[in-house]
Amino acid sequence: KYRIAVESSEDAFFSYFIDTDEMEIVNSHRCDGRWNFEKDLKPKIANSVYPDDRNIVEDFYNKKPEEFNRDLRLKLAGEEEYQWYRVTGRLVKGERDNKGKFIGSFRNINEEKLIEIERQHKEETDPVTSFYTFKAGIAKVKNRRNVAPNGAMFIVYVDNLDNINTKYGSTFGDLVLKELSKQIDGKFADCPGRVFLRSDIGEITGWLPGVLPAAAERK
Repeated sequence: KYRIAVESSEDAFFSYFIDTDEMEIVNSHRCDGRWNFEKDLKPKIANSVYPDDRNIVEDFYNKKPEEFNRDLRLKLAGEEEYQWYRVTGRLVKGERDNKGKFIGSFRNINEEKLIEIERQHKEETDPVTSFYTFKAGIAKVKNRRNVAPNGAMFIVYVDNLDNINTKYGSTFGDLVLKELSKQIDGKFADCPGRVFLRSDIGEITGWLPGVLPAAAERK
């Protein structure tokens, strides 16, 4: 019954044996087998795991948590592009000197993940300036400052935008903001980690990590 259930599932399953540092994979259709993690699998991480997600695999290997549930991008054998997979598992403790094993599965969630990312992008992006919305932008600035607290913040305000919208129409007002946002983004294109947000109807706020206020003013 177990074999039928596994073979009828689209998930791939794995068991990681802590004592022997081996991982057994079944139902993957591409990577089935039993592998030594350090010798066989770790060298393949550079080719099969998306660069920004490799720390997820390293954290799992080093910390060996009791439970694991993360989404990451993998490029398995036969796949030309990275695909989103949801990897879940739990630790099954062994007896006496046996450290136990970690059992889990990974499922291809690429289609639903891309839809989720697109939805989130629309929610966090102002359609006129293409900068972050206020809530999303403030959260992004806080995250940036947790890593690098020093930097420069500026605010650009379009005076009387309400009057412009009333006199010439909101389409014209949107064109003014769109052109302004392009100029701001171009001015600070050489500032890595920059965050721009539409903080009010006619207001754009920017955070430039690691940039001195005087240097930002010269821009």
